[in-house]
Amino acid sequence: REKFLPLSPEGTGIKFLKSVLRRYRNVITGSDQVFRMRDTATYMLNWVSGYKNIISYAASFGTSEYSGSIPPEEAQNLLHRFDALSVREREGVNICKNFGINAELVLDPVLMLDSADYQKIIDSEETTIPSREYVGCVFLGGARAEILKNSKIASDIKTKYPFVNIVREKGGVLRSVPQYLSLIKNSKFILTNSFHGLVLAIVFRKKFITVVNLDPSRQQSLLRTLGISEKRLVTSLDEINLSTLDEPMDYDAIYLRLNELRKDSLEFLNHALNMSPTLKSPVTINKKLTLALHGYNINIKISYENNRKNFYAENFGNVYSLDIETGNVFIDGGSALNRADANICNKIFAYLESGKLNNIKKLILVLDQSVRSRSQFIEHLNNELKK
Repeated sequence: REKFLPLSPEGTGIKFLKSVLRRYRNVITGSDQVFRMRDTATYMLNWVSGYKNIISYAASFGTSEYSGSIPPEEAQNLLHRFDALSVREREGVNICKNFGINAELVLDPVLMLDSADYQKIIDSEETTIPSREYVGCVFLGGARAEILKNSKIASDIKTKYPFVNIVREKGGVLRSVPQYLSLIKNSKFILTNSFHGLVLAIVFRKKFITVVNLDPSRQQSLLRTLGISEKRLVTSLDEINLSTLDEPMDYDAIYLRLNELRKDSLEFLNHALNMSPTLKSPVTINKKLTLALHGYNINIKISYENNRKNFYAENFGNVYSLDIETGNVFIDGGSALNRADANICNKIFAYLESGKLNNIKKLILVLDQSVRSRSQFIEHLNNELKK
């Protein structure tokens, strides 16, 4: 990024963001799944105040329904503060509509550049490509090993073409961006379960199949917007076959539509950046309670922030958050907790609200050297709450 983009100093956290806010009149959130992040309120710019334009560009809710970390009512209030709001998927337009907000559909930023723009990045370092035609595999998670190593998957394709892991080298090291782009550009076909793997296949005019195991809304929206057959979207690795992969694609027609959308997206952005800023009032964060428990190998903090209750188990490297309205509990920014852990969190918050944990020192003393793991802690705390 440093080679190709003028960047501000890097910083993290609300304190840093507020400290540099005075330098800017426009604050933009996006793109990707920023409206689905664990700290949704931050990405919905609750920390912005003063005379500012609040803008979203190609923001994504990630799924066909709102699933952020803050209650829908709070999300609705924050989104109403935006001066210009655009999203990446049609489902995002519908979610905003349900919130009483008109959102514009725009392209993912990666699609705003064409292959010639990416060629400049490829040319910035020496890259290597296989000597024969190959299928490029852009896979995230366990599916990467499955597609590459399981001979039964896409066997009719593997008999004709070798499969190349575009994301990582043989030793497991991530490829450089120029090498990554070069392998996509020079592949015969692309197989992917990555949204941006799909996007770059389109940029470089490749025939592809995209695999989506869960909610396909992000990929479906893009295919429908560009007029690409949804035959190229499958829900299982077992559905991949050469017949579908090698079906003709009319990239001339696709690019006519793509170029129209690029123009519309750029017009949205130019208009948003040139609006006159309006006064944004600070968003009140209601911190009702901060409580810490300390014991051997235990560092627990329970707090109320942004009307959301959080339960931190810092020594285990996990962050738990409980949505007051829905009762949903999440771990590590997205994965749902198992039912047992969720019930424990619910009990803790219920006891706090009823005053049954007012004598917190007694509980602290119980967390002694016998507690050495998260599972033991959960079991131990559950027993204490029953007393």
